[in-house]
Amino acid sequence: MLPVEVEHLKPQFAGRQVLVDANRPELARWADTPGRVVTINQNGHVLVQFDGPDAGWHEIHPKFLEPT
Repeated sequence: MLPVEVEHLKPQFAGRQVLVDANRPELARWADTPGRVVTINQNGHVLVQFDGPDAGWHEIHPKFLEPT
């Protein structure tokens, strides 16, 4: 992803609450669990920290996230 594309993602996701696309099998464990965007990597993936026992940071492509 180009740096200018990453910059366009920041206003949409930075510091916001997000929900994952629960139809994706690899993301189903976070269905209906809000996460907080920590940062956006230079590769264009979003680092999300979810509430609850799975409190680590998870790198997720932005097309599988929806800001709340």
